[in-house]
Parts: sequence; structure tokens; C-alpha cells
Amino acid sequence: MPMPKKGSDAYNEWIKTDRYKTMIKRMSKAKKGKKRPDLSERNRRNTGEKHSMYGIKGKDHYNYGKSRSEEYKQKQSIRMSGENNPMHGKTGKNHPNFGKRKENPITSLHKLIRTCAYYSEWRLMVFGRDNFSCQDCGKRGTYLHAHHKKWFSLILEENKITSLEQAESCSELWNINNGITLCKKCHKKLHKKQKEKE
Repeated sequence: MPMPKKGSDAYNEWIKTDRYKTMIKRMSKAKKGKKRPDLSERNRRNTGEKHSMYGIKGKDHYNYGKSRSEEYKQKQSIRMSGENNPMHGKTGKNHPNFGKRKENPITSLHKLIRTCAYYSEWRLMVFGRDNFSCQDCGKRGTYLHAHHKKWFSLILEENKITSLEQAESCSELWNINNGITLCKKCHKKLHKKQKEKE
């Protein structure tokens, strides 16, 4: 069953259903008490261990108790303002990064579709139908992916989708029967198998 278009009468009726409300409650319950991993710890491990000040905190840190005077702050502000700033006037073609990163139009369309409201709703419906658990290993309480059984890129190619408007009107893309809930590990494994077949 394709997802009703957001803002339509069918959509407004759908969000009033008990199924939608229980799905939201399940999501809320699954997230309660969960803490995100300490990313600063991982970043320190990857980059900072070699630094001479790594792990030095509090009174042992060379900057402990020091504060910049208002006079110093004023001087710095003047020194780095206007034409003294090394990036002054470097906009557009003059910017050092101009033209270095060229976006692939196909990739940018994929990002646009994957960040739209339709995609979020489709994911939520697939997760709700599969009871927020991986359909391969049965894992719950982990980061889940909504996988298109018929590949996302293949649907775009077959339906000749070149814009977000075309994607929103394509019912095949938002069909929840074409979606399956997988954990990150199983999703990676599935794509690896499919690539090996080709």
C-alpha cells in the first residue's frame, strides 16, 4: 500500500489511526534510557593521543585560570577584521574551495529524496510493520535501516526520475511492501552478497 501524500485527507486520516499512535509509542519506548556513544572519546582515540597536552585537564593544563584581557580581545578583533582577515573578499570564484568539489547530479538527487518527508514516513511505516526489529537476525534496540528490496537506484532508473516532484509521485518508491527492516550489519552483508552475484 503506497503511503498517502502528506497534507492530503487520506494522510490526515492515517495519522489519527491507532496503528500510527502505537507505532509512535513503540519508537518512544525503544529510545527511552538509551544514551548516545561518547563521540569525543572516539575522536580523542583517533586524533589526539599523540598531542603533548592529550588528557591533561583542570589545574595541570597550561591555560588553567588564564583569561584574555579586554584589551587583547579588542586588538585581536581589529587585527582580524576587514581586509586584514585572510579570507576577506574570498567569495564565489575567489574562494579557495571553489570548483574543487563537484556534486554528481545523481548523488545529489538521491540525497534530496532520502532527506524528504516522504522517505522519513516510508521508513517509519516499514519499521512499524516489522516491529522495529531486524528481519534477518531479529535484533532490536540498534540502529535500523529500511532497505528497498527492489533497489532504490533501479526504481529511479526504470521510472526515469530526475526530480524530487517525480519521486514524490512515484508509488513504487513509497510502497512499504518493497521495504524491509535490517540492522546496519545485516544490511551491509546483504549488499555485499548482491554485489558478489553481479
